[in-house]
Amino acid sequence: MLIGIVGAPNKGKSTLFSAMTMNDVEIADYPFTTIKPNKGVAYATRKCVHEELHTKCDPKNPQCNNGTRILPINITDVAGLVEGASEGKGMGNQFLNDLSLADCLIIVTDASGKTDAQGNKAENADPIQDVKMIQSEISKWTSGIIERNKKTQEIFKEKPMIIAANKFDVPGSEKNIELLKKAFGPDKVIGCSGAIELALRKAAKTGVISYTPGSKSFEWLDKNASPERIRAIKYMEDFLKSKGTNVQELINKAVFELLELIVVYPVEDEHKYSDHSGNVLPDAILIKKGSTAMDLAAAIHTDIAKGMLYAVDARTKMRIAKEHVLKDNDVIKIVSAAKPK
Repeated sequence: MLIGIVGAPNKGKSTLFSAMTMNDVEIADYPFTTIKPNKGVAYATRKCVHEELHTKCDPKNPQCNNGTRILPINITDVAGLVEGASEGKGMGNQFLNDLSLADCLIIVTDASGKTDAQGNKAENADPIQDVKMIQSEISKWTSGIIERNKKTQEIFKEKPMIIAANKFDVPGSEKNIELLKKAFGPDKVIGCSGAIELALRKAAKTGVISYTPGSKSFEWLDKNASPERIRAIKYMEDFLKSKGTNVQELINKAVFELLELIVVYPVEDEHKYSDHSGNVLPDAILIKKGSTAMDLAAAIHTDIAKGMLYAVDARTKMRIAKEHVLKDNDVIKIVSAAKPK
């Protein structure tokens, strides 16, 4: 599964991508900073099931931090989109080819209204028109592909989208966010600040603070920084308490709502919820809603799927068939003639 970050130029896409992935990418206050797509791994979060099962997990992959599972998901930030991109204008052809690989889209717009549709500095620009332009260009491009080759219609079906109303830390952005919600629906728009989230994660990386993405607070570890840095951290602390950056909420909404993924915990011992080495709840796998026990076996290893006999629901200790549809937070043992590697 791949999440695509899209938007008109200079809306903060690369900053948001860096905040989500902590990948170093070029970030500048001018259009078309991104030429080639940036690719990385973001992390969705979900409460671990170990408390519910009255045990303590010992995960191998992915991590569990203070009861929260950190679940990797692929993400890409592509070149800025301008009007006429579907006809090749700007970085259009490259942008749309990169876009075709994504399973869902996060459309980034400037909630502050400080950049126009071309990415130049402006006052009172309309973020609604940015989003409509992006949707229109994507629609024109996919329609053209389908028209030229009817057989590709299934490949280029409409992608689910969510709108990141970025830069909502800038004064005056609240009005534009409300207008965006009225235009596209309140469940489709999330106000966020990629810049503050990135600053928080960098401060955590350097040991100045201890910060868990998605949290409304952090712990100061180094208060001996310069007065200027202390003022910046205090500002971020106050902002986090009052609004939060909402970057983690954006990732989670894309993963669990747009992509409709669920979390399943495969185990080898249904009584101890462990693998053959005794690691409790060692793995957590993101899998599509509606997936079966056989799909889980295939996600673990193709040989396990080929030799699969049946599965066991570790909660109930009952045998389930290969065709059994899994639920979110299921803990499942796969019984296979193939030996785990």
